[in-house]
Amino acid sequence: MKVQSAKEPREAKLWILAVMVVLAVLIITVWFREGDTGPLHQLRVGVQTVASPLGSVGNLVTSPVRNWAVDASDTSISQEDAKTLQRQNVDLRAKIVELEEKLLRFENYEQLLAARHNPELDYVEARVIGIPVSKWEQAITINVGTREGVEISMPVLGPKGLLGQVVEVGPNFSKVILLTDRRSGVACMLQRTRTPGIATGSLSGTLTLEFVANEAEILPGDVVITSGMGGIYPAGLVVGEVLDALTGVSSLYQTIRVVPANNPATLSTVFVLNNTAPFVETAVLGSE
Repeated sequence: MKVQSAKEPREAKLWILAVMVVLAVLIITVWFREGDTGPLHQLRVGVQTVASPLGSVGNLVTSPVRNWAVDASDTSISQEDAKTLQRQNVDLRAKIVELEEKLLRFENYEQLLAARHNPELDYVEARVIGIPVSKWEQAITINVGTREGVEISMPVLGPKGLLGQVVEVGPNFSKVILLTDRRSGVACMLQRTRTPGIATGSLSGTLTLEFVANEAEILPGDVVITSGMGGIYPAGLVVGEVLDALTGVSSLYQTIRVVPANNPATLSTVFVLNNTAPFVETAVLGSE
């Protein structure tokens, strides 16, 4: 049995390489010497014609994957960049909230200033720090007191009109009883007809306009304002709007419900009128 040496396969590979080099040189020579209509050129055109549809299909199939890879490489960010963007997002949200709060305060000021029918009145600005806790006692607490010159009986305005009056004062706070409290009462009149009445609070949260004669014309939406009678509140402050009216069969007066101008639950800033008439005991009705 003849044993094949390691030298023979190596020589065979060299011969194959030499043959391939010679063939390549011949093909290149023929390629450049023949024209565009030569056999090699025609063969290349035929191969491309067959392979082109296959390449288009392959490109269509692989394009979503390649596009995803490109998009992923474009949108990929480091963890540090992500944390920076998160911090910026938090800062921007905080600034938006701050700007919205300033806008609301500005609108609130505009409404408060619009409620100032008498430019000679003095005002102390106050922040609401306590809202009514039950329907039995409709009162709020504000952050100004004797240090700012606030005294008992001073009227308090909300953004849409009269809110109530101060009934308790400390160095840095005041308690304001609201018009909706059942102990409150304010001399009013209907702005359209000048019909007088007394607006009192109720447990329902609405006001009742009392002592209005049955023959008086009352329409829903009629504006109720202070009449200035009694020397407690300046005349012309908005109290609310008529919700409905019921003429009494066996009574001389109508039953009129009034929606108060302000919603205490939404108040943040109020004004205390500090140059009005002195306190009169009849401003707040006695408890039952």
